[in-house]
Amino acid sequence: MKKARGCLAVGVVAGVLVIVGGFLLAYLVTEHGRERASAQLRKPESLETLERLARLRWERVEPLSEEDIAHLERFHAYERLFARYESSEARRFDIAATKENPDKWWSSSEDVCTWDEVTWECVQEYTALCEEYIPEVRRVAALGGPVAGFDAAQAAAMELHHTHSMRDLANMLRLHAIATARQSEMDEAVDDIIAGMRLADALACEPVLRSQSTRNYMYAILIDAIQQAFAPGDLPREQVMRLVEHLAGADHLEAFAEALAGQAIVDLTLFEQIRNETPWAVDQLEYCSRYRKWEPSPAKKLLATLPARPVLNLNEAAYAEMMQRTVAAAQLPLADAVEEYGQIRREVLELSVLQPVSFHLLAWVCGVCHIQANHESMARLVQIGLVVELYHAEHGEYPASLDAIAPDFGGSVPNDPLTNEPYHYERMDDSFLLRSKGQYERYYGTIAWRTSE
Repeated sequence: MKKARGCLAVGVVAGVLVIVGGFLLAYLVTEHGRERASAQLRKPESLETLERLARLRWERVEPLSEEDIAHLERFHAYERLFARYESSEARRFDIAATKENPDKWWSSSEDVCTWDEVTWECVQEYTALCEEYIPEVRRVAALGGPVAGFDAAQAAAMELHHTHSMRDLANMLRLHAIATARQSEMDEAVDDIIAGMRLADALACEPVLRSQSTRNYMYAILIDAIQQAFAPGDLPREQVMRLVEHLAGADHLEAFAEALAGQAIVDLTLFEQIRNETPWAVDQLEYCSRYRKWEPSPAKKLLATLPARPVLNLNEAAYAEMMQRTVAAAQLPLADAVEEYGQIRREVLELSVLQPVSFHLLAWVCGVCHIQANHESMARLVQIGLVVELYHAEHGEYPASLDAIAPDFGGSVPNDPLTNEPYHYERMDDSFLLRSKGQYERYYGTIAWRTSE
């Protein structure tokens, strides 16, 4: 009996040692893999600059450089603009409620042609309220970016509220442009749209994907404003070329690649905070677990505890390796980049159920990459669509081919960056068809000018 108990005790001790030894081996191997993968990611200088500027706002550092003073003054200018705008937001809802009209006119998904007289009254009353600070919006938009500073160590937990305000300002400028164009004030309407584009461009200076995603969303709002506010032939050559010139620099390819690198650094802090069991970081696991159809509480108990450290390390290593590939892809021509984006997306979908954090983060990154690709293709297409309509206004007919408008683009019409081939153009009796020939509708939707919608 004693011998049996002794054998049992030895077996238990041996089992414990095997488990502990296995855990230590798994931890050391995965920790090495995590550190090696994370070391390949670089922190952009622009992210360091935003962190330093955030510290300067709360710490007294004397003397400040002229550049730092300019940055801080610009931050304050945006904050004043946001505060002034937000103070008027309640009035927009009051207008909609007073007119017994749903607030759908605020959405760019609503076609202006479907608006009734009551809706137009709402829009005109709202834009009249905005008149007093439209000049300030245009002035601040000319300041450029970045719009705000932030701490990368806390950015994963931050809402970046200024991005919400920027999106709302783009919607406001869209409505103002539509209303002023209806009154035949085309110059004012174009000024509104370009001011909105400048606000969007300011976000390109912020090396995180939330800012870049908002930038692309703002451009989508303003491109909708172009199509809704101006009928074909409404704009004179000068105003068409102003829009074309601004759209020509709207892709911000280098800024997007920089933002991917910055986002990788920001997200690595999330893994570190999970290791430290920081409350807001652990709460992120609940969202990740729901996304992968896990039960929230087991995910929290598993990944935020020491025994699950090897699994968390595998999550971080997978994330770092795929982000490194995504950053490299963003530096390629878009036609090549989308192929790599697609491959990365397929690999993300195949991640193990034990990698909910990396899956959640990477799935969002893939989505933003697709939005950026759509934006690049659409920005070029809009330039061509505007010039084709200008050609019709000046010649009385649409061009037989896009070669006819090449002089307005310096001798060569831009190709579709999704395919590196010309856009599909087809002249019809009283209109034309202009669309991307890319086989990416599943991810990007149909990329087309207004006549093909």
